[in-house]
Amino acid sequence: AFLGENLIGTVSLTPVDDKTVKMRQLAVDENFRDQGIGRTLVNKSEEIAIKNGFELMVLHARESALRFYTYLNYIREGGRFLEIDLPHWKMHKELTNIL
Repeated sequence: AFLGENLIGTVSLTPVDDKTVKMRQLAVDENFRDQGIGRTLVNKSEEIAIKNGFELMVLHARESALRFYTYLNYIREGGRFLEIDLPHWKMHKELTNIL
């Protein structure tokens, strides 16, 4: 996501297999949070994934972001684990019924 020439948000998608894609490194500049940029990045990522034939989005959510992803209909699975020394949760969303 850009504001003029300034990068204010980013997200990366990595294929896991033919039907599953992993959302990684979603970040929004702290000066632009709570303006819907993160939600827009997730929605666009889902659209791109669907257009490329993926049916399932998976991610590792920082514990502090659980509410955000839950609001966007991601489902928590398994137990809490540490990644980059921070608590995370595995989450997923079926993409087959959202467009």
